[in-house]
This record gives sequence, C-alpha cells and structure tokens, in this order.
Amino acid sequence: MRGRIVPILGGLLIGAAIGGVVRSTQPIRVPILRAEKQPASSFNEGGDSLITVELEPNAILKQGAVEQLEYQLDINPRANAKSNVAIQYSTEIVGDDGTQLQPPAISPAVSVAASSGHSQRVTTPPGTRDGYFVMRIQAAGSDGTEDTLEVIERYFRVKGGAMIPVTPDEYFENSNAHVARSGP
Repeated sequence: MRGRIVPILGGLLIGAAIGGVVRSTQPIRVPILRAEKQPASSFNEGGDSLITVELEPNAILKQGAVEQLEYQLDINPRANAKSNVAIQYSTEIVGDDGTQLQPPAISPAVSVAASSGHSQRVTTPPGTRDGYFVMRIQAAGSDGTEDTLEVIERYFRVKGGAMIPVTPDEYFENSNAHVARSGP
C-alpha cells in the first residue's frame, strides 16, 4: 500500500509543478491604498458645478514584468440636479516633455439619472517608457439648461517599468515640467 501512495503523491507534485509553469493571461491586480482626494478644476463660470469628477489611483495591474496603472473615474451629477445629465469625457496621457503617450480619446455620451453617476476604470498603456506623466480627464456635463466642464489631472512616474502614482508637488519638483516652469 505504501508503494502506491508514493507514485500518486509524486504525480500530484509533478502536476502542481507543471501547473505552476503555465502563465495566466489575466494580470495580477494589486490594490492601491487611497490617499486624500484631490479636487478637479471647474470651468462653470461661478456657480456650483453640475458634475463632480473624481480620478484616483486604484490598482497596479501586473502581467509578468509589465505594469499598468488603473484609475477609478467617477462622474456624478450634483446633489440637487433636477433632471438627467448628459456626460461625455476625454482621456489623455502626456509626458513631462510634452509628448503624447495617449492622444485624447473621447468617450461615448451617456445620460445619467440625477440620483446616480457614471463610473469607469481607466488604465495606462502597457509597456510605458520611464518618465513622468500626467493623465488628464476633461468631463462635460449638460442638463439642457446648464453646462459644465471639469478638468482633473493625476500624475505618475514610471521607473524601470514600475508604475508609481505621485503627487502634483512631486511631479513639478522632479520632472521636466519643473525645468519648464522655472525657466531661464
């Protein structure tokens, strides 16, 4: 009986070892602890903005040596909105040297009920080169009477393929944007 157990266990161990070699096509998702939320810039000519926009780092997606940064985008009508709000936004990623990593991509327009919102996960492209970058979302909202444009930016760094969210202060102190801002 003892002789029979060894081959079975050996087969299980070999099977587990072979299974461990097979690569998954799904990235490993490593959640990011959320820091203090940063406000969006509002272009609403004074009054309360019709929409609020939040864009926060959510997770690092790892697939082998390749990483992507995932952001959670939430666009919500203000609390006292009286009717549905049409929402449309663009997403772009620009390097600190002014080069576009991802040219503006415009979302389809969606109608959002006054009591709900729109959520979307937005990711950086895989294999992003080293450097400092800004992800910029421009979101427009309209209820047929009032229009709003909100702009929100989040900064990140890529170092040796690793994606690192950074604060605006870190971005402007350490990136080429600092050189452009300080001038000759």
